[in-house]
Amino acid sequence: MKRVILLIALFAVTWELKAQNSDPTRWEATVGLNVSNLGGLGSRTGFHIGARAEFPIFALDTKGYINAGAILSLKGCSQDRLELGTIKTNPYYLDIPIHFGYKHNITRNVSVFGEVGPYFGIGLFGKHKLKDVTITDVEGSHVKEDYEENVFADNGLKRFDFGLGFRIGAELQKRYSVSLEYDWGLLNEYKKGETTAGEYSNKYWDATPDLKNRNLTISLSYKF
Repeated sequence: MKRVILLIALFAVTWELKAQNSDPTRWEATVGLNVSNLGGLGSRTGFHIGARAEFPIFALDTKGYINAGAILSLKGCSQDRLELGTIKTNPYYLDIPIHFGYKHNITRNVSVFGEVGPYFGIGLFGKHKLKDVTITDVEGSHVKEDYEENVFADNGLKRFDFGLGFRIGAELQKRYSVSLEYDWGLLNEYKKGETTAGEYSNKYWDATPDLKNRNLTISLSYKF
């Protein structure tokens, strides 16, 4: 019985060492700030938090890699339109970047990296808020009202986004990193003012520019 237990323990230790040596994947937790814009309608600040995985490309002498992630990100825009009041669009996306990167060692504990590749965005939830909108009531008086609606409603944003991005940064002690990233959305996110009758309203389409996401981020990350 002791021999069996010893063999099982030896097998477990050997398997663990093999897994550590044969699996070069690095996992990374990341958090940071966003400065986003939607169709040039005004910038707003947000945040992001998520996880990434780094897979080496051995053909590039271990310096090349693929970095894929799942990032919860608050984007949107903010603007002050006088009689229309203050307008804030707060869409939350699950972003899935797939970047090809290259890392260069400066010293033993310091390296710099650059990445480029596509990202896919899935709209999750959010609000489109209008504050202090000036309207005229039945008595002819001007009053201010607040409105709020689902940002992904029929006259809102689409739930799918796609674009290109790049990221540059520095890594310390192969654990900590700081990076700057910029994403260009390639799709118009506006739904063309679809009405409840299922028809398209030209007045919404004509008055609304192409709403393409633009997002600048600064991130702090820790690798396991």
